[in-house]
Amino acid sequence: MKKYQILALSLLFLSITNAQEELNKKNAIALFNFGRSFNGTGDIWGFQYGLIYAKYFGEKKTYWSIGFEGTLHDDEQIDYFFVDDQGNNRDGKSRYVTSGLQLIGGIGYQFIKSSRHDLGLSVGSLLRYQSSSIPDVVTTLFPALTNLPSPVQIVEFREPFRTLSLGVVLKLNYYYKFENDFILGLTGGFQTDTNGDTISYISLGVGKRF
Repeated sequence: MKKYQILALSLLFLSITNAQEELNKKNAIALFNFGRSFNGTGDIWGFQYGLIYAKYFGEKKTYWSIGFEGTLHDDEQIDYFFVDDQGNNRDGKSRYVTSGLQLIGGIGYQFIKSSRHDLGLSVGSLLRYQSSSIPDVVTTLFPALTNLPSPVQIVEFREPFRTLSLGVVLKLNYYYKFENDFILGLTGGFQTDTNGDTISYISLGVGKRF
């Protein structure tokens, strides 16, 4: 696991170093993305957003990119149904929220690169900060056990509330470039990190060529 963390940090450092050296050259794009995403196996849906800067190596199809992104996932589930002493149907709900911010850097290649269309694949590393309210264990005790008028829930948290992790990300990007240098983009991505989180997303982007 340590060698993968070193590799991810190296890719991130390389992207940031290239960004500092190449910002004054042309053939670059800046893009704001916003779209739908899901955490894990798709059971917690949410949103993904980010700002990406990408720079081509001269007139070639290879480019590097840096960006700042975020995700917000939430969910609500019914834990139990219960009929009280007055015959009223009642239910108990849990609400979960997971949110993260991440710095990313990567290298990409455009299989198609023309005056109007760009289609390519990129791979990169990320440094992610995340906060989550998802419990590890939820136990419900019903009135037959407690002699209380309503069920009681015991919630256990065993994982840290806040985490900092390294990860890798794979993206498929398509950009359409207008004559006024504005860009409309579509991105599909998948990422995983050392905290064990996997996130997939698809987003629309608007930006500009420089």
